[in-house]
Amino acid sequence: MTWINLAVRNLFRNGRRSLFTIAAIALGFLAVNALGGFTAYIFSSLKDSYIYAEANGHLTIFKEGFLDKGKLDPTLYLLSEQELGTIKEILSHYPEVVIATPQLQISGLLSNGHVSTIFVASGRVPSDMQTISRQAGGAMGKIKLYDGKPLTNDAVYGIGVSHGLAKQLNLKLGSSAVAMAPTVSGQINALDAQLLQFIDAPIEALEDKLATVPLQFAQNLYDTKNVDRLTVLLKNNDQTYAIR
Repeated sequence: MTWINLAVRNLFRNGRRSLFTIAAIALGFLAVNALGGFTAYIFSSLKDSYIYAEANGHLTIFKEGFLDKGKLDPTLYLLSEQELGTIKEILSHYPEVVIATPQLQISGLLSNGHVSTIFVASGRVPSDMQTISRQAGGAMGKIKLYDGKPLTNDAVYGIGVSHGLAKQLNLKLGSSAVAMAPTVSGQINALDAQLLQFIDAPIEALEDKLATVPLQFAQNLYDTKNVDRLTVLLKNNDQTYAIR
């Protein structure tokens, strides 16, 4: 108690100095906690945006070797309908899995009838993307990352393009365009498309070349029923490593 009494007497003997010292410590503690909370919020928001708003899910399943050599010859590493069915059958035994949806990444040329430019697109099932987005909690589940109409399973030839790509080709909402790309057999194919939405590219490098299309559009353009990946959404983030 003697040491405590001495400490208290010293505090009150230099009251002004003690007050400023305590205030400085409190302010520093507040600043550190505010910064820590803001940092945690940023990382949590980025994670939820990637998983739910951008509909990338928790896990992505590729054919073995795709990540190493798939960019050079992706047609050798596509998942067939039979393989896709087998994977979905296996995933159906895991109650942690909410949805497993196929995707096909494509690239080619997009033309407005006068000029053409390169585009890269992710072919997805629109209804599955909406299901994934609805799983997000709070305001994240209400975020709309596009201007215009949503893509639908029925509007097979309705696509979305980034603002920069639309500006390059002078495309407006409702405009028609032509997508061209080599099929899996090496022949050139072309499909008519209608612009339904503008999207924001996640990075600046893709702002003038990014598009999003229904999975069936991507498969029709590549003349295939195969896909290159399967996106898996889980009930909880904590289950990711165990399910993997």
